[in-house]
Amino acid sequence: MALVLIRLKLRLLANGLRGSTMRAVAFTLGCLYAVGLATAAAAGFLDAQHDVTNLGIAVELAALGVLLGWAALPLVGFGSDETLDPTRLALLPLRRADLMAGLLGASLIGPGGLATAIGLAGASVALLPPSPGAVLVPLAAAVQLALFAAVGRAVVTALSAALRTRRARDLRIVLVAVVGFAPEALRLATGNAPLTDLARLAHWAHALSWFPPLWPARAMVAARSSHWLASVAELLGGVATLVLVLWWWSRSLERVMTTAEMPPDATVRAPRGSEPLFDPALGFLPRTRTGAVAARELRYAWRDPRRRVQVVSGVVLPFVLLAGALGHGSLHHHLVYTALIVAFMAGSNRAINQIGLDGPAYWVHEAAGQDLRADLTGKNLAVAVVTLPLTLGTAVVLAALTGGWAELAVTAAVGAALVALLLGVGDVASVLLPLPMPESAANAWGTQSGQGCATGLLSLAALLVEALLAAPMVVPALLVGGAWGRAAVVAGALAYGALAHVLGLALAVRLGSGRGPELLERVSPRQVG
Repeated sequence: MALVLIRLKLRLLANGLRGSTMRAVAFTLGCLYAVGLATAAAAGFLDAQHDVTNLGIAVELAALGVLLGWAALPLVGFGSDETLDPTRLALLPLRRADLMAGLLGASLIGPGGLATAIGLAGASVALLPPSPGAVLVPLAAAVQLALFAAVGRAVVTALSAALRTRRARDLRIVLVAVVGFAPEALRLATGNAPLTDLARLAHWAHALSWFPPLWPARAMVAARSSHWLASVAELLGGVATLVLVLWWWSRSLERVMTTAEMPPDATVRAPRGSEPLFDPALGFLPRTRTGAVAARELRYAWRDPRRRVQVVSGVVLPFVLLAGALGHGSLHHHLVYTALIVAFMAGSNRAINQIGLDGPAYWVHEAAGQDLRADLTGKNLAVAVVTLPLTLGTAVVLAALTGGWAELAVTAAVGAALVALLLGVGDVASVLLPLPMPESAANAWGTQSGQGCATGLLSLAALLVEALLAAPMVVPALLVGGAWGRAAVVAGALAYGALAHVLGLALAVRLGSGRGPELLERVSPRQVG
């Protein structure tokens, strides 16, 4: 039965690649990247086989990284890979042992399983001792491979019910940000030392390798050092850990397959006389159409996965770019101005397509009577409420790291002016070029509008216009020094940003007046082809 499920996984992969050229290209590139990375790791292990100390550290750290990948990446891909959901097989007449064996084998089919096998093969060859005890190394490698796959399946099965909820999509977004920032965080943690200087990481590697799922990797290293008793004990401990993980997975499968799911988001009836739209943290908004639109947009900001991705990417990007510089001892105080990237990225991403993000729900605005100025003002207010605190928070963190407290006030003021300018340009772009979004919001990274290359070029053109208009206030902030000079920059930037926003909003209202039905038609899902 395990072979049948493995063949089923292969057939699903083949059929999926046959149906979409982009998916086939992405899968091929993913395989090439994973195999290339694993081959490079295996070659590194083989190159270091005569340096037993550094080789052991490298193997333990690599095992930890791979274990985290097997545990986290299935959670990230749960919404797009239906083979990870065990309930898809609930109606098949399979015994639990057969189902587990098939799913365990199927989980090794793909780039992740192939790359892990290549890396473990390279580590096994490099760690083989010249003695009869060499048999322990491949045995430990096989147990470690089974543990990787079992941990990944056990985690995703145990959380499968929760992963279908909105909160789980929030978790997946955070995981993507953490995974993307992990390499730069490692550089930040190691400071100026190159990553090849493994002696600095020896303490961390040995301490973290005591985590039970990593005991087989420790057994491989112990066998290379001729510590036979320790190697056998750690191998047996790895086998016992594998048994416990399989037992946990079995119990999770039983619960998932036999327990009816409750609705993920129960509707709570609001008390009489309350204002549900403005509760609990939105009471500062005005009780007008503008306030109602802003309240709705703010609720979407933490409920719609695509909008959260835009915000998270804008916050993470500056730290990814600066991680190398932050790892050095001396930091220039002008790095505080990097927080303006947060204002530009987060503000531009959300402002440039405000009507398109509504999709078919835009009919509510038309049904309530067209008031484009109030609608765009409410949307702008929501973008500002989200973007400005993120910009200020990033600036405070960078000021604390660099000592650039003198630049904090300028950054905050220019950031607010920049957001105002972006909203003005975004209002015009939202009316002239509303881009339809995918009908399903399950995929947090689904942003393709189905309009082809022209849409992408127009979006880039809007970004270029925003960058050119922002230059007159951003460049002086970077170049002008002195208290009076900075005060002039702040005053000029605030006036310039406010004027750009007023003019942009007025132009957008003029261009969009009477075009409500046309805008609704353009953002309708049926227009996505």
